[in-house]
Amino acid sequence: MSTPKESLRNLKLEEVRRLEILSEIGKRINTPKRFSEALRELLDSVVESMEAERGALFLASEERGACPRLALFVDRSEESSSQEFRHSQTVVEKVWTEQTPLAEVDTAQNEMLAGRNSIVAEGIRSVICVPLKGRESTLGVLYLDNRLSAAFTQADLQMLDVISDLAATALERARFFEDLQKLNDDLEQRVVQRTAEATAARVEAELATKAKSLFLAKMSHELRTPLNGILGLTEDLAHREKNPALRLQLSQVVESARSLSTLINGVLDYSKLESEQVAIDCHSFLLEEAVLQSLSTISYQAAKKGLDLQVWIDQSCPLEIEGDSIKLKQILMNLLSNAVKFTAGGWVRLLVNSPRPGWLLFSVADSGIGIPAEKQADIFRPFSQADVSTTREYGGTGLGLSICRSLCQMMGGRLDLESKVGEGSRFSFQLPFRFLKGFEPPDFKGLTMALDISSPARKQALELVLGKWNCKVVGWEQNPQMVITEKIHNSVKCPAIILFHPSAAVDRSIAFRDDQRHLLKPVTRSILLRAIRELIKQKEESGAIRIPEIPNPPAGSVILVAEDHEVNRMVVERMLESWGYQCVFADSGLEAEQLFAERKPRLVLMDIEMPGKDGFETTRIIRSLESQGGARVPIIAVTAHLAADLREKCLASGMDDILPKPLSRKLLGQRLYRWESVLKGQLTWKEARFRDFEELKDWPGKFLSHINSSLSTLHALSHQASTDSIREPLLKFERLVFSAGLFDWGARLVSLPQPTQPEDISRLIEDFRQEWRDLAPSLLPTTA
Repeated sequence: MSTPKESLRNLKLEEVRRLEILSEIGKRINTPKRFSEALRELLDSVVESMEAERGALFLASEERGACPRLALFVDRSEESSSQEFRHSQTVVEKVWTEQTPLAEVDTAQNEMLAGRNSIVAEGIRSVICVPLKGRESTLGVLYLDNRLSAAFTQADLQMLDVISDLAATALERARFFEDLQKLNDDLEQRVVQRTAEATAARVEAELATKAKSLFLAKMSHELRTPLNGILGLTEDLAHREKNPALRLQLSQVVESARSLSTLINGVLDYSKLESEQVAIDCHSFLLEEAVLQSLSTISYQAAKKGLDLQVWIDQSCPLEIEGDSIKLKQILMNLLSNAVKFTAGGWVRLLVNSPRPGWLLFSVADSGIGIPAEKQADIFRPFSQADVSTTREYGGTGLGLSICRSLCQMMGGRLDLESKVGEGSRFSFQLPFRFLKGFEPPDFKGLTMALDISSPARKQALELVLGKWNCKVVGWEQNPQMVITEKIHNSVKCPAIILFHPSAAVDRSIAFRDDQRHLLKPVTRSILLRAIRELIKQKEESGAIRIPEIPNPPAGSVILVAEDHEVNRMVVERMLESWGYQCVFADSGLEAEQLFAERKPRLVLMDIEMPGKDGFETTRIIRSLESQGGARVPIIAVTAHLAADLREKCLASGMDDILPKPLSRKLLGQRLYRWESVLKGQLTWKEARFRDFEELKDWPGKFLSHINSSLSTLHALSHQASTDSIREPLLKFERLVFSAGLFDWGARLVSLPQPTQPEDISRLIEDFRQEWRDLAPSLLPTTA
């Protein structure tokens, strides 16, 4: 007989054994597997761990109210040779009905079980049975028995009850995964079936589309052939007819035939695109020639409606490119024709620039009727227009924009639209081209030109480009009828470019001056450039125009620039190198002294405020070095602080001249030309030194305070969702920074991608503001 201590120890060991059994069963049944495999794993584990001779799993029947059916059994007894599982159905039904566990240690003593044939026949003495309760319903019953009496204890029943909970969860999960797998298999089968159906439908649709396209192509050709004959004969009759009334009627027939021909051509183009009969034909061509040819088709109609037809090709664009000029012109003509058609009064504008190497951005804008936002997607669909009334009022097939978009996509680009009802529309597209020959912008060095500026938009465009050419613009406003009058002719006191519409009335009796050129709108950069150069050549020969001379230093001339700010160095380097100078930069006064001794510069640009030795002390040391041998070198102070006593300080230190920050290209060129004249013996030192100091006192405030306020305004506008409100201020800011000599900023503004996104503008303005925080303190004038 065991002692109490041994009994306690045995109980603890038994408890540990049961926990190990639970852990092992939990691991085995919770491994992901199919439902049938989960049943087998569960039953084998329980029978083995509970040391039962037989075990069975009964699962709920699909019939409502029916007893669970036998799903699986295990018989490990040596006596059994039967392939059947004979058991006490009474026990299973009782546990299933009452939903409570049952354990019987001796069936012979149980009146309910003693007389059961299955129990007697199999010699079953111990039975244990528990329900498998899921989250929402009972899944089945777990049954174990043994031929030994008292084979199962109450502790076994409790443990089996816990196992049943684990088993129910594992079986639910296995069934869920199996159902999910079946669903996936069904879905895959459906996808395969639907894909096959869709492929068949697509093939059928493609065949139908090709048949339709071939039909349209054939019909368009059959219609166009006789129409060409009608058009040619009618034009010839109209030309020969002497009777004005008949000639007018014939002209109306010609106009109607041309409209019909345009519609047929649109249908033919669309059918070719649909049937994939269009190929890209790459060849070299002149960009401006293609643009002008596109404009020529609509310039007369624009003039008849009194529209201001504007075109500008940015100097970032090349002169010659390689690509498909035919398709480019087809896109431009379609967009320009639409712009003129849907604009009753105002303007039509074509802008071309290069947002990145190898790409051109074309933008066709107008001040016409605009397109509602909800209709903007529809107009790109074939045979669609914004409104049924549009077709009645303006005509057309609704194929033009669909053709344009298809051509853009074929050429590697895309067509975008921005529009507001009552304000107009802008169609933009980017296309890749091979750039062959670039445009070389001229430098007219302060030439003043008079141009027609009756249009504010044209005024801004001309001022911007001519400003980049260093040409000042003055102008006058023509009268609304665009008639060039004697008053306009005589009011211009400098070389003039006069622009007029094809329909403008020009008084041929006026003897236009030799310093005027009259250009038919629209005007491209090459046409404008050629006209200005003709004026310069003619007036230089007659002595009427004098272009200010620019610095012409000897080859290999070196300028020492003492400047510690990277942006300022970049700006001045571009200017000086364009005039033939070699730049040497010093970050400090000490480095300036060393470079002066080593490189023997022709001139020195000396920043007054530098780390360590300032410009005054550095200049004194340089003059001391000169006294030991060598010619005097002009030293020009560069500063933003034009205080009253600055001239005296500069003179005392040995400086010869002063330039304000930010450096102006025009002013720097004039000063260098002056000091080159001194070095060449054409001007004395006394005549050159500080002659313009009083004019410079207000120079820094002229631009810098404006830049400061403009950055604040642009920062506020850049956080808006639309770019509409910031376009005009951004254009003004671009002109301002170019005028102030901040060419790096100007180049970054011009290089903004088109169409410009709000986040692009916001990011660039934030960069400018951060750079300005570093730059402004050294540039803004003192208030003392």
